Amino acid sequence: MDEQTLRQEGYLPYRKRALTYAKQMKVPFKVRLKNDDTIYGAPGDYVCTNAETSERWIVAENIFEESYHRLSKSSVALEKRSLLLEHYHFNLYRKTTLTWARQITRPMTVNTLEGPVSAQPGDYLCIGTQGEQWPQMRQRFEENYEIVEEASAPD
Repeated sequence: MDEQTLRQEGYLPYRKRALTYAKQMKVPFKVRLKNDDTIYGAPGDYVCTNAETSERWIVAENIFEESYHRLSKSSVALEKRSLLLEHYHFNLYRKTTLTWARQITRPMTVNTLEGPVSAQPGDYLCIGTQGEQWPQMRQRFEENYEIVEEASAPD
């Protein structure tokens, strides 16, 4: 979708502030979300986590490699790092692409690349770089994303 269409449908561009720890998986795997839904990853996909909240999610390999930039450990203050995650070979990343999102007004199930995920009114429906959709709980979204005044291309 182009920017004009996204805006007409009520989506706005956001940039992720929070850092992400991620690890590329070599085997099929699953992740249980905070809302008790289970999503599934394929070999090559990334399991991701926020070190502060312990929330986990999955990003498909091609989308992750297009959307995230690996950070060197020395570029991040020690108090913002998780030595435990680093011990288990998780690397630190910053998301570099925009996420388009709008608030959901009714309960729904979103068919994500990793499986169906339920969402409630007030949560955000997000669209990524390749048109993939996923919901995020309102609190998590608002803590981790900031609105971008101008966007040159939908990510």
